[in-house]
Amino acid sequence: MDDSESEKDYSAYFAPDIMKQLPVATTIGNHDNAKYYGYHFNVPNETELEDPGNAGGDYSFTYGDVLFMNLNTNSGNTEEHVQFMEKAVEDTADQAIKWKIVVFHHSIYSVGGHAEEEEILKLREGLVPAIDALDIDAVLMGHDHSYARTHQMENFKPLKGETVKGDAAKSPEGTVYITANSSSGSKFYDLADGKEPYVAVKAQLEVPTFTNVAITPDSLSFETYRTDTMQKVDAYQINKE
Repeated sequence: MDDSESEKDYSAYFAPDIMKQLPVATTIGNHDNAKYYGYHFNVPNETELEDPGNAGGDYSFTYGDVLFMNLNTNSGNTEEHVQFMEKAVEDTADQAIKWKIVVFHHSIYSVGGHAEEEEILKLREGLVPAIDALDIDAVLMGHDHSYARTHQMENFKPLKGETVKGDAAKSPEGTVYITANSSSGSKFYDLADGKEPYVAVKAQLEVPTFTNVAITPDSLSFETYRTDTMQKVDAYQINKE
């Protein structure tokens, strides 16, 4: 949403027929900073947060052998987020979980203008140690309206030797962080001038893109496409035995 209190914006989101047929697992963004968000989406296993906008809490769910954990990073209280992730992993310890994916809005490893902001650096400092400790496979993010995929990351550092055979990693250490660009094309941000040591791929095509996440018992793959030509612009895969 652009306006957190606009029913017109919510109506536009739900208007396409396809939205009436697909399940969605939404993520609270910085524009969703009002209680109206919760009027439109029901999420499972939701926590309460010190969220100034009262949009909602963190939530989790399992799908097959995947545990998804979705954070509301409008709240900068990383201790609450860490406690939530630890409990979600603990509560599913008796299930055959092979993959763990965390989703939140404010990218902590982006290549745009927000990358070095104080609130982003605090989120990175507070969340990364827990992401490492919980063996999270992938973190999916947004906010900076430009595309970025990191190397496998651990202890705030890139593990560049973990990528083998092109864009496939075999039972790698660490976590890959992916920042999505704009899927609607409403706005695009310029890439920052710096050479971020964590980045494996970055791009600003000024064209809407989307990422397809495919999960099999042995692999977790990410393929990103342009919406105008359907050209694949990035691909990455993690393989596990």
